[in-house]
Amino acid sequence: MADNEAGRDRQEGTRGAPIILPEDLLMWEKLAGDRLPELMESREGAARFLQDSDWRLRLCALSLLKRKWRPDAALAETSEKLAFADPHPQVRGVALHTLACCFQGTDDPRIGKLLADIVVDERRYDEQSRRSAYSGLFILRDIDVSERLRAIKKRFPEDVDWEFVASFRPTNA
Repeated sequence: MADNEAGRDRQEGTRGAPIILPEDLLMWEKLAGDRLPELMESREGAARFLQDSDWRLRLCALSLLKRKWRPDAALAETSEKLAFADPHPQVRGVALHTLACCFQGTDDPRIGKLLADIVVDERRYDEQSRRSAYSGLFILRDIDVSERLRAIKKRFPEDVDWEFVASFRPTNA
């Protein structure tokens, strides 16, 4: 899912009109089942599911909020919280990706450092979170999709561009 979403971010832009593709609907149906209409009804309705006990519904809500409605400050704040607090690794990974999409092309220093710190910290973070954070760095700098996909499809962490990651971590911080 993350690779597919990463591939579409630049093409459509998270700031442009939302485009929901058939594979989005299929994924959401698989995750939410008969609860999907509730999730799709409104931004507020979807946001309520971010607190659900079922990780699949949280994941669906997060994906829907990013794909169906434009990312905003509330989604950025929620994504950051979920990235560190959600008990499910897949939700944490998608939350990191969503957080980066909320700041796409801004090269925001705080978010860049946060993501880079996750990439380098193999003791505190699982591989999925670290890989999502790495992908997020490319989104933050709005790096071309083809280059981004080449980078994130390589072996992790063996083929990480550590100089690129370090560029988000000022030495005096």
